[in-house]
Amino acid sequence: MIDTDPTIRMIEATGYPSARYLREPRCPICGDECEILYKDINNEVCGCDRCITTADACEEMQDE
Repeated sequence: MIDTDPTIRMIEATGYPSARYLREPRCPICGDECEILYKDINNEVCGCDRCITTADACEEMQDE
């Protein structure tokens, strides 16, 4: 019996090269599982599709 590389065994078993791909991604801000992370102009994560909401810019300006 030939001993195969652990990465090859993982790909054969799951379709992914490592277990880190099996975990659901989590937002570093709110901690929820998410599909999309949003980054600011400095390329830093500022939230996800679960913790960031949108607002109409004109309406927000009127509230000031």
